[in-house]
Amino acid sequence: MEFIRKYLGLTIRIVVSVVILAWLARHIDWAQMRTIAGQINPVWLGAAFLFVLPTILFTAWRWQVLARVQDIRLTLRQAIELGMVGQFFNSFLLGSSGGDVVKIYYATQAAPSRRAAAALSVVIDRILGLLALLIIAIVLAILHLEVLTSTNQSKYAVWTMFLVAAGAVGAVVFSLAGKPIQRWFEKRNLWTKIPLHGLLEKLLHAYDRFARSGPVIGWALMISIVSHVFGLTGCYCVIRSLQIEPNLWQFLATLPTMLILAAIPISISGFGVREGLAVVFLGLLGISKEHAVAFGLLSYITALGWSLVGGIVYLRYSAPLPEEAAEQIEKVEGQIEKQM
Repeated sequence: MEFIRKYLGLTIRIVVSVVILAWLARHIDWAQMRTIAGQINPVWLGAAFLFVLPTILFTAWRWQVLARVQDIRLTLRQAIELGMVGQFFNSFLLGSSGGDVVKIYYATQAAPSRRAAAALSVVIDRILGLLALLIIAIVLAILHLEVLTSTNQSKYAVWTMFLVAAGAVGAVVFSLAGKPIQRWFEKRNLWTKIPLHGLLEKLLHAYDRFARSGPVIGWALMISIVSHVFGLTGCYCVIRSLQIEPNLWQFLATLPTMLILAAIPISISGFGVREGLAVVFLGLLGISKEHAVAFGLLSYITALGWSLVGGIVYLRYSAPLPEEAAEQIEKVEGQIEKQM
């Protein structure tokens, strides 16, 4: 049973990716794909590659801001390095959470006395990134709803995105009831009977600190939105590298919904789902299946380039010092400054 639980989800994701990619392969003109590959504009593709970097930098900054809420000390350089390492593991592990696991590991090493808070900071960082993308997706979808729902396939995809947004809002609202639920159990002397109640209490305490840090959360959301703007701009550069100049706002309106649905963990790193969604949505703009699949693959490749850079960073990476050691070093440096 343990083996089944561990590998069943992975097997399903592999099957989904293979089935969708096989279907696309049967319906694509490969001669046209070779023609498209030979016409790629390297300048626009290089610009797309460069626009990935700001998304990584802003995401790292967001995590550093959120970690400070839990009194976890990470320099911006350490946050950026871990962001690059996370990019590497997200691309090369079978799944989309490998980078988060690595970040959680190093964050807990840096703050061993607040492991639960360190792990939660990574989770909240990912959630805020998703919420910011949902906000952008909802606004653009409402402004271009007629175009985005002009076919049955795109209509189902857009309403699925709205359903994900509703679920995210509901989850956030429900999570705010964590402390009241804990007090309810404590009044009835039931709290200590809950398995792992000690860890759960630490997580609730850490989450409560986030809940009481509204300005910081708002600032982190703004950072996320800026990060996504760079990412969307990079996607526009990718489509321009294919010698296509679509209507700017209609094209941008399709992207957030595609990114959100491709991030649902039903395939391996979004393979198949990403390309299939590109065929559905870019087809609304008159873009061929072949160009849509090329767009999906090139979007992944531009991010993959920075993943390779993240691999180099990982090989040279020095883990953050534990908080006790960092505090001692600060004291020694302070004494040296006073003597000077």
